[in-house]
Amino acid sequence: MRIETSGRAVLMLVTMSAPSMAQTDQHGASHELDSPGRVTVVDFAASWCVPCWKSLPHLEALAQSHPDIQFLVVSVDDREDGRDQLVGRLGLSLPVIWDGGHAIAERFRPQGMPATYVLGADGALLHEHLGYDRDTWGAFVAFLDEL
Repeated sequence: MRIETSGRAVLMLVTMSAPSMAQTDQHGASHELDSPGRVTVVDFAASWCVPCWKSLPHLEALAQSHPDIQFLVVSVDDREDGRDQLVGRLGLSLPVIWDGGHAIAERFRPQGMPATYVLGADGALLHEHLGYDRDTWGAFVAFLDEL
């Protein structure tokens, strides 16, 4: 940050700690993204995202067929009721957290919606999938099958 004072430039260093990636889902359970302890699929979605409505039922089915992998949906809606619309209308049992302050989205910086990331047990990024269509979804499923 640079602040001008009396014609002089003063450089100030501002340090910020990384936001905690622990969040609570619609069931009240807490989820830690910094070091999840097992392979985790993190999917960014929003109630205003038409492809998200199409992909989330497939993600739910994928979670059912891969019980060894943790799945987590991050709602980037501006209001918590956006998350609740996704959960309610689609009947999602997947954990869906609301990223109200967008701290998680700022950390991952999704380039579009839906954006799906696969994290290793140590939290390292293993794979990234953007959007939803049948062809690329098949490749994503194949990647998970090989883990």
